[in-house]
Amino acid sequence: MAGSLASAFYHTITNPFNQISLASVVLVLFVFTWFILSYLEPSDFRKVFDAAVHYSTFAYSCFLKPHSGDGSGSQQDALESFYKHQASVYDATRTRLLQGREDMLALVAAQIKYRSQSGQREQKKPIWVDIGGGTGWNIEQMQQQLDVPTFFHAVYLVDLSTSLCEIARKRFERLGWKNVHVICEDARVFRLSDYEAGVDEGKQREFSIGHSASYDDDSRDSVGADLLTMSYSLSMIPEFHPAVDSVANLLAADGVVGIVDFYVQNQVEFNNRNYIGGAIDRHCMWISRVFWRTWFELDRVNLESARRDYIEYKFGTILSTNRRCRLFGFRIPYYIFVGCARSIGNRMLDEVAQVDAAVTESPFISALSLHSRTTQLQNRRSSSADRRSKAYDTAFINISASLPLPAAYYQNHKTRIYYDETLPKHRQFGDEYIYAFTWEDSRTDARLLKITNDDVILAITSAGDNILSYALERPKRIHAVDLNPAQNHLLELKIAAFRCLEYSDLWKLFGEGKHPDFHDLLLTRLSPHLSSQAFDYWLHVGPETFSPSGKGSAMIEEDYKRMGGIRQPNQRPALERRVSKVEEKSSGTGQPGEDSLVSEDNHYYLLCLLGHYTSRCHPAYLAPRSHARLSAPGALENVRIHTDELAEVFARMQPEALTIAVLMDSMDWFTPTGPEAAEQCRAVNRALKVGGRVLLRSAGLNPWYIRTFEQNGFSSRRVAARVPPGTCTDRVNMYASTWICTKVAAAGRDVAVV
Repeated sequence: MAGSLASAFYHTITNPFNQISLASVVLVLFVFTWFILSYLEPSDFRKVFDAAVHYSTFAYSCFLKPHSGDGSGSQQDALESFYKHQASVYDATRTRLLQGREDMLALVAAQIKYRSQSGQREQKKPIWVDIGGGTGWNIEQMQQQLDVPTFFHAVYLVDLSTSLCEIARKRFERLGWKNVHVICEDARVFRLSDYEAGVDEGKQREFSIGHSASYDDDSRDSVGADLLTMSYSLSMIPEFHPAVDSVANLLAADGVVGIVDFYVQNQVEFNNRNYIGGAIDRHCMWISRVFWRTWFELDRVNLESARRDYIEYKFGTILSTNRRCRLFGFRIPYYIFVGCARSIGNRMLDEVAQVDAAVTESPFISALSLHSRTTQLQNRRSSSADRRSKAYDTAFINISASLPLPAAYYQNHKTRIYYDETLPKHRQFGDEYIYAFTWEDSRTDARLLKITNDDVILAITSAGDNILSYALERPKRIHAVDLNPAQNHLLELKIAAFRCLEYSDLWKLFGEGKHPDFHDLLLTRLSPHLSSQAFDYWLHVGPETFSPSGKGSAMIEEDYKRMGGIRQPNQRPALERRVSKVEEKSSGTGQPGEDSLVSEDNHYYLLCLLGHYTSRCHPAYLAPRSHARLSAPGALENVRIHTDELAEVFARMQPEALTIAVLMDSMDWFTPTGPEAAEQCRAVNRALKVGGRVLLRSAGLNPWYIRTFEQNGFSSRRVAARVPPGTCTDRVNMYASTWICTKVAAAGRDVAVV
C-alpha cells in the first residue's frame, strides 16, 4: 500500500506538465510577495512580523496550550497558567479585542473632574484603585485624560497574576511614576488602610479620604477610594459576589466606580428593572448568548448576566451603555458602567424630596417625612390631595424593596425626571426624534407672554429651541414635556452643551449641525451633564448625526419635508427674496410688521434651504450673548424635563402652580366627540393660577376646542389669524390662528369669548 502511494507520488512530480504548473504557482507567489514587500518600509515589515509573532503566541496560549498550572487549583494558579506565556504580548494583542477601555477611562475622568470643579468632592488629591489592572495599560492610558503623577495622591493596581504585575512594575519604572503602586493580591482581601497607614482622622490631609459606603460596618475599609475601575476583570473572577462586595467596601461615599466587560443577556432578565439607566442594545440574541458564553468559557471567562446584575444592585447607576466589539466580522457584546455608592442617607432622601417638590411645584418635603413614609408602607393610605411625582413613587418603592434608586437620582443634575422607557407609549417612536428644530416663532411667544422672573411655565419640548428662548427670560421654573424620549434627549443635549462647552463647539453642534469630534466631546465634556438614557442615546446615534459626512442636516431637511416645505434646489434663490409684510402678532391690531429677509430674519426657512444656520440668522438661543447668559452657573437649573403625556404631568402638579402653559397645536389632534379635550382643559385649569395663560396655535381659524376652554373657566382671545387671506401670523406662518386663553374662574364655569 505504502509502495503504491510512493509510486503514484513519484509519477505525479515527474510529470512535466505538473512540474511546469508547480513552478508557475511558485513564481506567481514569489512575484506577488515581492510586489507587496516593495511597498513596505523595513519598519513596516518588522511591524507585520512582530504582529504575526504576537498573535501566534496569543492563539497558542488561548486555544492550544493546556492550562495545567502547578496543580494547586487556586485562582492565582489558573491565572498564571493562562497569562504566563503571553504576558509579554498581552497589550499588543488586546487592543482590538478589549474595546471600550479608553471610553470608560474618559467617562470616569470626566466625572472626577466635574465633581472636583463643582465642589461635590473634597478639594484633595484622589486615590484610584484599579482592580484586575494587569499590565497597567489602563493607568498609562489615563494620562490622556488626567496627569496621573500630579492629579492622584496614589494609584493602586491590584492583580493576582504575578506575570502581569511584573510587566506593570516595569512599565511604571520606565515612566517614573512614583505614586503608582502594584499590588499582587486577591481583590477580595485588598484594603486601602493597609497601605495608607498612619492617617490621623484629625489632621489635614493632602488627599481625599473617605469611609466606605457599604452597609456592613464590620467589613468596610476605613479608607475610601475616590475612583475604582475594573477593566475586563470581573468576568474572570470565579467567586464574583465577595469581589464586588469588596469593591463596594473600598469605595468612598462620594467616589466613582467604572467597569467595562463582556456580557450576554436576555431582555427578559432586565425589562422590569427601573434602575439600570437605559437598555439600548442590551438584549443579545439567543445564538449570541449561547455562542459567546461557550466560547469564552474555554478560557475561564464567565459571561453570565448575574455579574452585571450584581454590579447594578450594589451601586447607583450614573451612566450605562451597551456596545459591540467588531472583530473579524463578529460582534462581541460588552458594556460600560459608571456608578457611585448606592447608600441612601439623609442627603439622598433630601434630594428625592427636592426633586419631587420641583416636579410637582409643591413645598419642600423633608427627608424625615420621606423616611417616615418608607417605614410606614403598610399603615398609611395615600390622600387624594397628596400629589406626588412618578419619580417620587418609584423612589419610594425602591427604597422599600432595598433596591438602588433609578439612575435619574444619581445624576449630577436633576434636570431629567425619571420615566420608564420600556412602556409602549415611549417605544412607539423607535428611538428617533421627529423635530430637529422648533416650528413655533419664539419672537411671537416673547411678545405675547412677556415672561417674568415669577413665571412657572409648562411647555411642549419639541426640539427644545423655545424652551431655551424662555430660559433667557429667567423664569422661576420651566417644565418641558414630551412623550417622545428622543425629543427630550435633544433638549438635554442642548442644555448640557450650555453647561460645559465653549460657544464655538455649541455653534458647530447646533448652528452648523456638524462636529468632527462629537464622540470625544460626548465622553470628556458632555457626559457629566447628561442622564444615563440621554448619554446612551447620543453615544449610539450622535457620531453619525453630527459627523461632517453624517445625516445631521439630512434629518433637518427630512423634518421640513414632512411639514410640506421647500423641496427643489431651484427654489434656493428665494433666500434673497423679501417675504411679504408680517402682520403684528402680539396685539392683533392689524398693524404691519417690518419687511424682512429670509437670510437675515427668518432662520426657520433659512435652515430648510441651507441645512444650517448662519452667523446673521439663527435662533435666539444660539447668539453669543445667549451663550454667555445660559452658560452662567445655575442658569438652567430651573428646567425640568418630563417624558410623559401632558395630562399625566398636569394631574400631578399642585393646584395653581403654573402661570403659563404653552400647548402649541397639541389639541388639534383631539376628536371633537371624545372626552380628552374637556379633561385636559379641566387639568390645565386646576394647575394654573387665576390669571394664568394658555398659548395655543391651531390649523383652524376657529378651533372647536376654544369653546371647551370657555366652558371650563377660561376667557379666550385670538391674537393672530390669516384674516384677510394672505396675512401672515408670524415668521413661520404654519398655523391659521394663535390664541391666548386666560384663567378667570375654576373649571366648570362658562366664560364668554373676548
